[in-house]
Amino acid sequence: MSFEERFREEFKSDAETILEENLDRARGLFKYHEDGSIQLADEVHEAGGEIQVLVYLIARRMMHEANVTDSPSLTNEYFYNKLNVANSSVRNYIMRLRDDGIIISSDGEHQVVVENLPRAFDKIEGVIE
Repeated sequence: MSFEERFREEFKSDAETILEENLDRARGLFKYHEDGSIQLADEVHEAGGEIQVLVYLIARRMMHEANVTDSPSLTNEYFYNKLNVANSSVRNYIMRLRDDGIIISSDGEHQVVVENLPRAFDKIEGVIE
């Protein structure tokens, strides 16, 4: 095996691999329905708005990779409708997650940064034990 082949085999990472490696960490945080809706676990609801946004985005990305949804992202309006808080609070949650490098945003749509998924789960697990 050449250096190039070995390097690619041992060091290459992609979104699917990262998601698969973290699949067990997502267990119990949410369920999805065939219509694409996401149901958060009670513990996630109790953890606060920022964690709820993060779990919704993780769920959406996983659903996208599993070909359940067409898009890996969710909009501000989605969160405005789902979370029982002021719109400014939603924007603050998103801003903090973006500042932490856990999510990216473009044109009012947000998605989890797959490469930082382990950090995202560390954040969730730090709140939900």
